[in-house]
Amino acid sequence: MSTEAARDALFADIERAIAADAFEPAFQPVARLADGALAGFEALARWRQAPETLLEPSGFLEEAMARGVMGQISRRILLAACAVMRGWRASGADGVFVSVNVVGHDLERDDFVADTLDIVRAAGLPAGVLKLEVTEQQVLRDPPRIARALTQLRAAGVKILFDDFGSGFSSFTWLTKLPADALKFDHHLISGITENGPHLKIVRAMVALAHELGLETIAEGVETEAQREILADIGCDFAQGHLFARPLGAAEARALIGKLKAA
Repeated sequence: MSTEAARDALFADIERAIAADAFEPAFQPVARLADGALAGFEALARWRQAPETLLEPSGFLEEAMARGVMGQISRRILLAACAVMRGWRASGADGVFVSVNVVGHDLERDDFVADTLDIVRAAGLPAGVLKLEVTEQQVLRDPPRIARALTQLRAAGVKILFDDFGSGFSSFTWLTKLPADALKFDHHLISGITENGPHLKIVRAMVALAHELGLETIAEGVETEAQREILADIGCDFAQGHLFARPLGAAEARALIGKLKAA
């Protein structure tokens, strides 16, 4: 099968999966570094291909983005994550947030703000428990329009995370223009962090800058105890990665709430 034919076949499968509602969230814990307590989760898209088979985004993200259907998948993840949070809160687990990734195509939709808020309200959730993750590359698609959408969402109580910070070219400029609540540092920066190394100096400076601007900081891709200790020492607020837990199903995530502690 040619590369083009393989891509067409994958896209056809993606379309069928969207129609069958086969995309669902997996929840990766986010820990507060000051005390190791569970602060929330990032809802990550997974494709349920069989009862025991979940496909990670590396198997579908590029094609879904290229064909313009990733927004439909993201909306499904938002709907499912809000439904899960509603169940958690009904069972007394109301102290955590969930963040959901959005794509540039979503943010350009005229109805995106209203649709997002309607989903949150229909689930009976306060807007503050939802955080939306956006990247610099997405904002640059249409800066004024996307900034307006984010401003409206933030005014309604939704938190905005600036994702993959440190991987673009004009991130520092956009900090003065975007209505952000937190910065999430790119995992490539975190994976190379060592005592007195260049990555540490960069991340330390970004933490200081974020705090000066009143923003919280999150490190993703934390895999070792040494990384956790360094990040805690320089004042990073939150972290996520395999050191704490791999992405979990909704029931596993509910069981973890209130129990995650730093080693």
